[in-house]
Amino acid sequence: MACIAAEELGRADISLAIPVMYLVEAAWGYIFSRYGTHEMKEKYLPKVTSLVMPFLV
Repeated sequence: MACIAAEELGRADISLAIPVMYLVEAAWGYIFSRYGTHEMKEKYLPKVTSLVMPFLV
């Protein structure tokens, strides 16, 4: 959903899309840490940290 918002903002003004994409990429770790279940963390964190699945949560 956030990527769609960034794409739509980019159509109007690219200077708005870049900060949105940065915030999404920078914030996913906090959100995942705070609200992710233990099972999700066991499943996804090893893949993300080994770059098998970078930033795809």
